[in-house]
Amino acid sequence: MNRKYASAKWRGNLESGGGTIQMESTSEYNGYTADSRFGPGKGNSPEELIAAAHAACFSMALAHLLSEKVMIPQQVATTATVSIEEDGDGFSITCSELVTHVNGLGLDGEKLQAYAEQAKDSCPVSKALSGVQITVEAILEKTLTPEEY
Repeated sequence: MNRKYASAKWRGNLESGGGTIQMESTSEYNGYTADSRFGPGKGNSPEELIAAAHAACFSMALAHLLSEKVMIPQQVATTATVSIEEDGDGFSITCSELVTHVNGLGLDGEKLQAYAEQAKDSCPVSKALSGVQITVEAILEKTLTPEEY
């Protein structure tokens, strides 16, 4: 089993407090506040971290799937947008929207969306977010020739 960790510290109340997030892979602390989570304030948010994890995991899953199908991806670049909305007396993460741009050798634009849907369903982070609506849009940027690859 491979396990990774991140830790968070919060000080003060929700409105005026603040916190830091530290990930195993970095020694830097990333700050977060209620305004960075629910408003335009500077800093990180838990939803941003979920989006980063989802984009990274999905990109890996799609690259692997395309490689298995003899379509060699040169680059899979994915943006995930995670939404949080008021839900009764609290908040809920409601959706994660994936938009992926792919360059590769032998890629077929018509089949790319189907592969993206399959990667979305097999991605471990997507599975962890099973209670959230997940959408994916796949965009074929360029089909490369062997000389370009």
